[in-house]
Amino acid sequence: MGIVRRQSVLATTASYLGGGLGFVNKVVLFTRILNLDGGELGLANLLIEIASLFAQFAMLGIGNSTLRFFPYFEDEKQGHHGILIFGLVVTLLGSLLAVGLLYLFQDDIARFSSWKRQGDLLVEYYAYLFPLVGAMAVAYLLTAYLRSRYRIAGPTFIREVVLKLLVTLTVTAYALDWVDFPRFVALYTLVNCSLAVLMLAYTAWTGELHLFPRSWQRLRQYALPMLRHGLYVVLGGLSFLLVLKLDYFMLYFFEGLKAVGIYTTIAYFTIVMEYPYRALVGITSPQVAEMWKNRDIRGMHALYKRTSLLTFLVAMLLFCGIWINLDNIFALMKNPEFATGRYVFLLLGGARVIHMLTGLNATILVTSRAFRYDLLFNLLLLLLAFGLNYWLIPRYGINGAALATAISMVAYNLLRVGFVYALERIHPFSWSLLAVLGVGVGASLVNLLIPFMHHFLLDMVLRSLIFALLYGGAILALGISPDVQAFGSMLLKKMKAIF
Repeated sequence: MGIVRRQSVLATTASYLGGGLGFVNKVVLFTRILNLDGGELGLANLLIEIASLFAQFAMLGIGNSTLRFFPYFEDEKQGHHGILIFGLVVTLLGSLLAVGLLYLFQDDIARFSSWKRQGDLLVEYYAYLFPLVGAMAVAYLLTAYLRSRYRIAGPTFIREVVLKLLVTLTVTAYALDWVDFPRFVALYTLVNCSLAVLMLAYTAWTGELHLFPRSWQRLRQYALPMLRHGLYVVLGGLSFLLVLKLDYFMLYFFEGLKAVGIYTTIAYFTIVMEYPYRALVGITSPQVAEMWKNRDIRGMHALYKRTSLLTFLVAMLLFCGIWINLDNIFALMKNPEFATGRYVFLLLGGARVIHMLTGLNATILVTSRAFRYDLLFNLLLLLLAFGLNYWLIPRYGINGAALATAISMVAYNLLRVGFVYALERIHPFSWSLLAVLGVGVGASLVNLLIPFMHHFLLDMVLRSLIFALLYGGAILALGISPDVQAFGSMLLKKMKAIF
């Protein structure tokens, strides 16, 4: 677990640096600089959400196939038998297909917008989606390829820190009137497209950019199985991704860009909660693929439980920490309309906690021989989510969208956990999870006794510090997680060495 722990710590550190930058961008800068009523905030968020969805489709599942099949290709002297160049070609062809689909939808969206509302910014800036899709697809593929080489920290730093710093500079330029809104959108698009260039440069710098392999033998053997696997996975994975973003799109059609602006801003808090989960899944995915190859089910079960406990520990820390500070966060935004998203966070955040608790179920399923079932589960989930959103959004607005997504996510994760258990008799649950839940709830209840500290920033700092000390102290005192105990001991030794 040495390389896993080291890369996970580095990636998680980069993720939280990025989370801090993202908080500044999304909560402080975007909400104060981009016009909520005029749709500027909704447009900036929705452009990236649409592009990321179509970019995932553009890969045609080759990213997941790279993770699953890389153990059969691994041979640095042979350039890994061309697996990277194969993935790039498939991704570029898929990007052309995705952009073509976007182009076909353009007139329909324009007609709907002119019927539903006037002056819609998404229609005006729709063409910026085309370069975004291609660039993001290439960046996603390179991230998957580097994950298979146990390189997760570097790509995470580029995506979470470098890219967000560039976004900060871009929105600051708009705030200072150095650029008008059309130029801001162009710069914002260019910055997000630069992720592909940065990832290519990093891959070359690490010596992993094998564009001219010495041998194509393995590719001839595995190209068709990779494509078949990829097509199943992309249909299944795209269905799940669409469920996570369906609320954004249906809110846009029912309520407009203003509602999207509020909803996506609050939803960002729940996305930040998943950063350590993504980092851990990213570095353990190659291990899971290797365990399937070696039929090490016992080792997989241990890893499944271990990652579930670690991610649930962090999930409860972040969910409870954000919940007790929601009033302070809304005060930071200044616009009182964002406070209407309180229950959006409660519903989406609770669903994310359950998603993180279930650990590696998705990775275990899509890298197994039963990966085809994931497509069936995702299609069922998509139908459920569409029906719930269609029914709840017109009645309850942004809260209806959150409720629909929460129900769908919880149902889906329980279904996958049950299937993985039926498949190999492994599950992510342990009694330690109940202890974590009790500690999180208890520390949150203690916070109710703390009076307001006169200023929201002071209150946020003190409230967060008290909660973190109560939560972290109880977790260490109870000895719930060996990994947390080891990390705590390491920090204690370093502090003793310093002082």
